[in-house]
This record gives sequence, structure tokens and C-alpha cells, in this order.
Amino acid sequence: MLEHSRIGVGQACNEPSAHRPNAARGIRSKLFLRKKSQDHPARKPVTREALEQSLTDAVRASHPEFETFAGVIVGRVVPERPGEANWVVKGVKYGKADRHRSGIVLSHCAEEAQREFELSHRGGADK
Repeated sequence: MLEHSRIGVGQACNEPSAHRPNAARGIRSKLFLRKKSQDHPARKPVTREALEQSLTDAVRASHPEFETFAGVIVGRVVPERPGEANWVVKGVKYGKADRHRSGIVLSHCAEEAQREFELSHRGGADK
């Protein structure tokens, strides 16, 4: 019987070669970068005032009982990780709308808007 190699079949396929220890690493990093860019599409820049008005209109339009919803205050933040939004809801003016129910609708609207919009640098001072 002949001895072919000391490396088993499973080891040869799944592990990087001893001669090229970073061979698989390079492929993984390229795949990671491609996937990351697809996961975080470019957000549209909007002014703070336009974003506040958009969120307010979205809550009011969701149900007739929220027509008295007064507004939203948006503030700029530094994202903790790349790909996160650069703004958060800093305050809510409920008016005569039910706080709990309108808060749930607002959180849903804000979550969608954070995927779609980023706060631009122009237009008004940040609070």
C-alpha cells in the first residue's frame, strides 16, 4: 500500500493550506464587504424640519384618532456602528392623541424612516 498524504480528505477541502494561511480569509472578507454594501443602501439626505414633518404626517395619516397628534422632535446623533442612522426621535408632542397607541405607530414610522433617510447638514440648527 502506498501512503498518499498525511492530510485527510476533509482537512484538505475545509482548511486553508499551510503554505497560504490567509487564503480563505481573503475570500471571506470580499464576501463580507459585498454583503455589507447591499445591506445598507444609501439613505436620502433630508433636513430636520422635513423629517419631523414627514414623521408627524405619517402618524396622523395612519388612523383618524391620531389627527390631533402634534409633532415630533428629531435630533442628530453620531451612529454607534457604520450603517446606522444619524438621527433619533428626541421628543414627541402628543397633543390630544392617545400616548400609548400613537407612540407605537410613531416607533414603527421612525424605524422605517431610519432605514430610508439621513439627516443632512443644511437647514436649521440642531437641537
